[in-house]
Amino acid sequence: MRKLYFIIKDLKTRPIWLISNRLNESGNNGGIFFEYVRDKHPEIDSYFVLEENCEDFERLKTEGINVIKAGSIEHKLLYMLSDFNISSQFVQGIRNPFGEDSISFFRDFKSREKFVYLQHGVIKDDMSFINQKRVNNFYGHVVSAKAEYNSLENGIDFTEKNLWLTGLARFDKLYHDERKVICFSPTWRQWLMNPINDKDGTRTPKLGIYKKSLCYRFYQGILNNEKLLDNAEKYGYEIWFCDHPFMRAYDKDIYSFDPRVKIVNDIVSEELNAQSDLMITDYSSAVFDFAYLRKPILYFQFDKELFFQNHSFVGEGYFDYESDGFGEVEYDLDSAVDRIIEYMKSGCKLKDEYR
Repeated sequence: MRKLYFIIKDLKTRPIWLISNRLNESGNNGGIFFEYVRDKHPEIDSYFVLEENCEDFERLKTEGINVIKAGSIEHKLLYMLSDFNISSQFVQGIRNPFGEDSISFFRDFKSREKFVYLQHGVIKDDMSFINQKRVNNFYGHVVSAKAEYNSLENGIDFTEKNLWLTGLARFDKLYHDERKVICFSPTWRQWLMNPINDKDGTRTPKLGIYKKSLCYRFYQGILNNEKLLDNAEKYGYEIWFCDHPFMRAYDKDIYSFDPRVKIVNDIVSEELNAQSDLMITDYSSAVFDFAYLRKPILYFQFDKELFFQNHSFVGEGYFDYESDGFGEVEYDLDSAVDRIIEYMKSGCKLKDEYR
C-alpha cells in the first residue's frame, strides 16, 4: 500500500477530506457537514466514511455520493492522501483505519493526521479526561457556546488556534413543524453498558442488569402512568420515546410501554426536534438543539448521584441544571408527571424565565 501511495500522491491535484459521523449512520453533524462541503466547495474531493453493512451505505451510493467502506483498502489509501480527517466521533475506526498495523507499518501517517472534531453535542459536563488535546491531538475542535469554549480553554490543553466557536453543523437544519408531541429523550448510562466497541464506537446494554436498574423502573413507570397518559389524551398530545443511539436496537427487549406511547428510534434528530412541542431528558446535551428552537425542556434526574458517580469520564461541569438549565428539574416520578401536565395545560408554552 505504501508503494501505491507514493505512485498516487504525485498525481493528486485537489484537497481530499474524509468526513464521517458514527460509522453506522449517515446523519447528524458529520452527514450535514459533508452535504455542505459537497454542495458549497466542489474544489474539495470529499468522501463520506461508513460501514458497508449500514442501511444507508447502498442508498448513498445509488445517490452518487462519494461513500467509502470503513476499514477498506480505499479508506486506508484515502486516509494516507487526505488533508483532513473530519468527524463527530473519534473512535479508532475513524482515527486509525489501519488497526494494529499502525503500530509498525503506518505510524508516520497516523502521527501527521489533521483531525477535526465536529462533536456530536454541546459539552456541558466535565469531560476533560477524553477531550485533552494531548491525548487526542485534535487539529480543530468545534464548540457551540462561550461557556463551553471557556471550560475547554481553561481546563485543558486547547488554545484559540484549535478551539473553534462555530456551533454544530446540525444547527443549520433546525426548523419548526410542531405536532402536539411530548418526547422523552434520555441519555445512556455507562455502568449499565458493556465496554465500547472501539472500531465503530457502539455499546450494548447489559440487559439483565438494565432491567433491575433505577433507570428502567423510572421510564417503565412514567410511560405506563395512567394519570399522565389520560391527560395526554385529554389535551390532545402524543407521547414519544426516543432513546440514545446506544440503546435503540434494544428498547423493545427492555421496556413494555403502554400502547399509547410511541417509540420513535428511527426518526432523524432534525425531524424529532421540529415535531416535538416539549422535550424531556435527564442529562442529554441533545436538548441544546431544542433550546435553539425556543421550545420548553424538562430534566428528570431521578438518579443524579448514581449518574455522576458511575461515569468514569463524565463529571459535573460548569453547567448547573437548576440555574443554567432550559427548564425545571424534577427528581421523582410524581413530580415529573405533574410538571408535564402543567405544560400540557398551557399548550407547552415556553416560560419567560427560560426564554
